[in-house]
Amino acid sequence: MRWFFVGCLLSGLYFGGLWLTLVGLERSKNPQARVKRSFILRSVFLIASLLMLDIQALIPGMAGFLLVRNCWTAKWS
Repeated sequence: MRWFFVGCLLSGLYFGGLWLTLVGLERSKNPQARVKRSFILRSVFLIASLLMLDIQALIPGMAGFLLVRNCWTAKWS
């Protein structure tokens, strides 16, 4: 059960970082570079975090990640 919540936390951090990136685009001097940097940092963090989980923790972790992703997209769509 705790791996599910770890997945939820990772998803919140990933999509929270995306939201912060998009909010800050208006004041950015180079928005394309900001989006690229944000994507690389968020992806590296997420992949590194998922690689630290063992195979039995990966499935509930991904389930938590996908649940929060669906909640975020439902809220902002």
